[in-house]
Amino acid sequence: MTLEQHIKGAIESATAQLSGRLQERLQALAVEVSQAAAAEHERALEEAVSTARAQFASEHDAAMSALRAEAAGQRELAVSMARAEAAERLAAAAAERESTLAALRNELAAEHDAALAALRADLTAQHDAALALIRSESDAQHESALAAIRGELAAQHDAALEALQSDAAGQRESALTALRMEMTSYHDSALSEAIAAAVAATRAESSSAHEAALAAVQAEASARHDDALAALRAEVARERDGLAASIRSEQAAEHAAALAALRAEADERVARVRAESDDRLAHATAEADELLAHVRADAEQRLEAARKEAEELLARAQADADLRLVAARAEAERDLARSIDAAKADAAVESSRSIIDARVSERAGESAFGDRIVDATRRLDLARSLTEILDVLVEAASREVPRVAVFLLRGDTLKGWRAAGFGRDDDPRDVEVPLDRAGLLGKAVRSGRAVSSTDEPVSITGGAPFGALPAANAGLAIPLRVGGEPVAVLYADDVSAKEHQSPGVWPEAIEVLARHGARCLEVVTVSRVTQPVTVPARSTPNPAQRRYTPQGRGFQPDHDDDDDAARRYARLLVSEVKLYHEAAVTAGRRDRNLLERLRSEIERARRLYIERVPPAILARTDYFDQELVRTLANGDAALLGRA
Repeated sequence: MTLEQHIKGAIESATAQLSGRLQERLQALAVEVSQAAAAEHERALEEAVSTARAQFASEHDAAMSALRAEAAGQRELAVSMARAEAAERLAAAAAERESTLAALRNELAAEHDAALAALRADLTAQHDAALALIRSESDAQHESALAAIRGELAAQHDAALEALQSDAAGQRESALTALRMEMTSYHDSALSEAIAAAVAATRAESSSAHEAALAAVQAEASARHDDALAALRAEVARERDGLAASIRSEQAAEHAAALAALRAEADERVARVRAESDDRLAHATAEADELLAHVRADAEQRLEAARKEAEELLARAQADADLRLVAARAEAERDLARSIDAAKADAAVESSRSIIDARVSERAGESAFGDRIVDATRRLDLARSLTEILDVLVEAASREVPRVAVFLLRGDTLKGWRAAGFGRDDDPRDVEVPLDRAGLLGKAVRSGRAVSSTDEPVSITGGAPFGALPAANAGLAIPLRVGGEPVAVLYADDVSAKEHQSPGVWPEAIEVLARHGARCLEVVTVSRVTQPVTVPARSTPNPAQRRYTPQGRGFQPDHDDDDDAARRYARLLVSEVKLYHEAAVTAGRRDRNLLERLRSEIERARRLYIERVPPAILARTDYFDQELVRTLANGDAALLGRA
């Protein structure tokens, strides 16, 4: 059996195996879809019933709460009305009591003022009458005293005058007698003259003496009269003042006694009025309490009536709601039965449609999958270098799985080469890891078979060297073997930013591509070593003969013009230099001496290029130097340095 037949057989067996797995999974998917549709319909019906029940319950609760609120409002209204009425009656009773007390106070004040005014008038009249009586009595006593004093003085004056007159008459008679007796012894003429002169002198002397005595008596009597009158007046004034003081003290005592009696009477009246007002207030308070009790009893009766009415309304509403709920349940059950029947019919139709759609999708998926596998196989067959094979392998695998990477094995180290689907933070091309710490990749290299993260525990596989896989994702590492020895590892996983779907057939597809890519690497390597290099002439390709056939490694136009073929061949040679001497390429870029470090490899590749490219093309353009700048130096000719 030729290599091509072996590859075809492997592809057909893998395709058949994949088709069988796809058929089984699509059938299981159809059953799951029908079951999911039925379950979804049942859930929808349950949700509808629960929604209806919740709606009825909410309506019932709303009606009950509305009735409770209405009953509470009526109760609060009745209580507030009763309280307002009681407050109004209490306010009216208090106002009436205050008005009664004010009237009583005003009446008592008026009576007290009138009694005090009458008492003052009476006391004033009595005081004036007493003063008038005292004045009249004192005047009468004064007049009588004056009359008595005048009579006494007149009597004393008369007695004194009489005594003086009698004394003067006696003295005169005695003097006359003496003179007469003396004159008798004298001569009659002298005696008579002397007697006449003596008599005249006596008369004059007696008259003057009498007048002097009378004046003295009058003066003394007048002085005594004045002194007696003054003393009498002083004594009368003292007696009058004492009498007035005693009268005043008696009147003050009487006034105080009368005032005390009036005050006692007024206090007694005030006490009686207060007692009467207290009695009236107590009576008014009792009436107000009785009225308040009556109002409270009335309010409680109204409240009880309102509560009973609310309970009746609530009972009727609850009964109505229960009837509606029963009717709604019956209607919902009928609708549910109809919906279940319709759902069963729809599910049957939908299931048949789903099965048909699944079969159509299965056919379309199988067709698309087969087309992708066949296209990838053809592209791998047409690849003419190791680099091109690996590039095609990564691109084809990236169509089946979100993330793909190729690692080259260099001794005991794995170095990232190509990748697709990774971000900048976890780019495998920047990874270089020892084989014993490569995790899943190292396990695949050591075992020589495909290793999946779902087949080995994480503690054994260790995950990928560029990060652990999430629990819901799977990774696959497949060694690429040439001549029985692993030269690279193809890694793939289903980690994606999109929602994770159920596992597909991508592991089988990746394994098929990896095995065919390894066979292509073997063929290219063997042909490069064993077969001579030829430059075939341009020919028209036959689409029916595009299958891979082993042939010598060399410059191939690949159905384009010679310049494009020469450019691709130069790129192939320079890429192989870069592939197998990656460390030297990195150091040469760093030190800017790529030509010096890779002198022998570049000269060998240049000889191959010159030997296999037609001279006309060599004379026209040097594609090899262009590829040295583009591929090795990353477009910077200064990195090549001097040879």
